[in-house]
Amino acid sequence: MTARLPALVVGGGPAGAAAAIALARAGAQVHLLDRRSGPHDGVCGGFLGWDALAALGDLGVDAVALGARPIRRLRLVADGRHLELPLPHVAAGLSRRTLDEALIARAARAGAVVQRGRAVRAADPAARSIRFDDGGQLAGDALFLATGKHELRGLARDLTGRREPPCVGFRATLPGSADLTGVIEMHLFDGATPACCCRRMAPPISAFPLRGTGCRMARPR
Repeated sequence: MTARLPALVVGGGPAGAAAAIALARAGAQVHLLDRRSGPHDGVCGGFLGWDALAALGDLGVDAVALGARPIRRLRLVADGRHLELPLPHVAAGLSRRTLDEALIARAARAGAVVQRGRAVRAADPAARSIRFDDGGQLAGDALFLATGKHELRGLARDLTGRREPPCVGFRATLPGSADLTGVIEMHLFDGATPACCCRRMAPPISAFPLRGTGCRMARPR
């Protein structure tokens, strides 16, 4: 018989941990399930806008106390030219490794039951149940899925009619640079939609024969 719990949150990234914190604060008995057994680096993330910093503060997470570096300017680079301008408010750079661990720890302190190293492979939205890679199952009165890019059987994304080309994400960490102090730098590729996959440093645009965007910025690990 499948064990049934009041609330299940699948995914230990920022979205899942934030949901677990909010539910636990509201008095719900919530279980947060993370496929990773310990700290890890994410492909995307690292740049925290002022709205994200405020949201983290509401959750009880102080990014500055975690070592986040302030970012006050944006530098756009394209076709050998660049434009630099001030951000309307102070943002920050912080690694996903540090941020995710802080959020998971905050969820545990709020009262969530955290289970790490448990990968969910399938979900049944009607029954609000999940199946782990080891065959174990759980169900919840409420089920929250925050699995990001990871597909679950029974909940595959419908890409019918999608006009955007397939995307590839990658991340590189290289020695820091003094010209990144207080700056986030976005490199625009031909035909790309501006987006920010922030990382500590990125190799020059010429190293990537792809169309898209890349960001580089200084941030602590």
